[in-house]
Amino acid sequence: MGRDQRTTSSSSGLWNRLWTTRRGNWTVSVVLALSAVLILLLFHTRVISITGILPPCLFRVVTGFRCMGCGGTRSIQCFLRGDWGESFYYNPLFFLAALTAVILYMIFTINALRPHYHPLHIRIKRYQIILLAVFAVVFLVVRNTPWYQAILY
Repeated sequence: MGRDQRTTSSSSGLWNRLWTTRRGNWTVSVVLALSAVLILLLFHTRVISITGILPPCLFRVVTGFRCMGCGGTRSIQCFLRGDWGESFYYNPLFFLAALTAVILYMIFTINALRPHYHPLHIRIKRYQIILLAVFAVVFLVVRNTPWYQAILY
């Protein structure tokens, strides 16, 4: 039992150091950047493709309507290839999520470069979660209206 506690505390200590120290933030930032470069190269050269390997959308099969995630795979694939217009065309929500992830990564990395480093503490409030849920439902409804489909599809 003592050994399990040491293992848990040492692994939680590693995670704590990764997210709360400048050196840990640099490590996370470099690993994410190298991974992103590798993934971008593989997608840009079309060595790998994620379309066609996933099952069809169950929501669309059952209801005939597009869910919030429909087109997300193609959207992310186009985003990674650098074709942002087509990425937005397939799924604006996934395009905005990918763009937000890139911006948050930049903030995270710049924070680790600052002379007076302070760990980032992101606190999500209840009203923000409710706002995101309302936005997602509105997107789902608007996405399945005839005028939206006539514009994009």
